[in-house]
Amino acid sequence: MDRPPQLPADTQTIVWDLDGTLLDSFGIYRDCLNETLLKHSRPAIQEQIFRNNHHGFIEDSIAAVLREAGQVATSTELAAIIKDFYVLDNAYIANVDQHLFEDALDLATRAHEAGLRQIVVTNRPHGTDRGNGSPRNLVANSRLHSVISDILCGDDSAHRKPYRQFLEARFGPELSGLGKVAVIGDQFVDAEFAHNIGCDAILVARTEKIPHLESLENWQNYVQIVTSLREVTV
Repeated sequence: MDRPPQLPADTQTIVWDLDGTLLDSFGIYRDCLNETLLKHSRPAIQEQIFRNNHHGFIEDSIAAVLREAGQVATSTELAAIIKDFYVLDNAYIANVDQHLFEDALDLATRAHEAGLRQIVVTNRPHGTDRGNGSPRNLVANSRLHSVISDILCGDDSAHRKPYRQFLEARFGPELSGLGKVAVIGDQFVDAEFAHNIGCDAILVARTEKIPHLESLENWQNYVQIVTSLREVTV
């Protein structure tokens, strides 16, 4: 009988991904952009087109969604759509807790009770005008604030995930202050990040398949895949 997935023995620090792992950012992105498009007298867009273009900077994702949907937009029109999107996005996540994944909160709570350190590492920038969408504000304004001790945002370093240097900028080349680390995420980039750190990863499959994972050599040796983070034992 297979054993349930678990954090590696002696794990001291969990490195959490934010978007798609802790936060249902895809649902927010889809709903906010469709509402914004309606405001601009444009038709709503099919979900698969959103999923095809939900990566990287949000400005690039919005432009890519419009292109794939065949909605021509001048640079001025695109700037207006993006501006209105951020206003609506800020309002959507004023109540962050309703957009958090309960299975992630469950695991984070159990890990906290077990005395594990938990940090968030995300390519989402803090910025100066992100409002409720800043990773620091998202954590501070939600149930996560009592279990997350550190937050590394995309503009905190010259490096970005999946590069190990992203963590080194805060915790030093040896990452010695973190002890034994495990990464929890939902995308290929999180597995690649774990590989670069030299640790194991647990990926939650929020969709049927985690794209591009097979391009990582021997990923099965250090990645566990679960359909719910409630499955993971601490």
